[in-house]
Amino acid sequence: MIVGAYIRCSTPAQMKESGPERQEEAIRAYYATAEACEIRFYLEPGISADDLQHREELRRLLGDCATGDIHLVAVDCIDRLARDVFLQAWIEKELARTNTPLVAVSQSGVNGDDPTHRLLRQVIAAFAEYEKTMLKHRLYSGRKIKASKGGYAGGSPGLGYRASRDEAGHSVLVQDKEAMELLKYILTARHIHGAEYKAIATELNKKGIPTSRKDGGRWHASTIRYICHNPKYRGLVQFAGLGEQNCQVRANWVVPVL
Repeated sequence: MIVGAYIRCSTPAQMKESGPERQEEAIRAYYATAEACEIRFYLEPGISADDLQHREELRRLLGDCATGDIHLVAVDCIDRLARDVFLQAWIEKELARTNTPLVAVSQSGVNGDDPTHRLLRQVIAAFAEYEKTMLKHRLYSGRKIKASKGGYAGGSPGLGYRASRDEAGHSVLVQDKEAMELLKYILTARHIHGAEYKAIATELNKKGIPTSRKDGGRWHASTIRYICHNPKYRGLVQFAGLGEQNCQVRANWVVPVL
């Protein structure tokens, strides 16, 4: 029998508390006495359960189940597969389609294909989804309060700034001198000399100046327009609530450029 052991951690905290090593040990211990058992590991550290697009190891595991290379899927706990009821159901449906059993080695009461075990897995997935939603709500509430007081509440720092931490460990933005010069060039070209957005982008591309993207992308008129209308450079911080209107308050971490 070949067991596909799926291991996932989505945050640095989980890497320490429920890290790959601990999950691997639990799975190995569960099958320690099994005869003729080979375990193949599929590891995804730092991947959110919701980020199905980038869960390449999960897709590889399901593909190996479809070809018959994996006979059984093992996880430490059910929420390593999904923290969403519908995603959990989809994964289980894919496994059922290939007749591949699913075993949660640390939750033996949920293993099985009868209605009761399926219900228990759905309940666990529902609680995991609830816990995830409440965590997002608490983080959002904290960010909203901080932003309403003019503080940096996360998100893209924007051209001219970079994220850092103060002596108390709080997230702050500090000026990036080199990027700030580029920012001033763009704002001066637009607001003082009246240059068109497309003309500014074309000039920057001709000079071989990359954007702040990791892949060093090209400049576009839309990018220049976004920079020129960013309230941050007028000393305002903007925070968009979920289903709420944007709020703008005087930022306590921005020295106005305009």
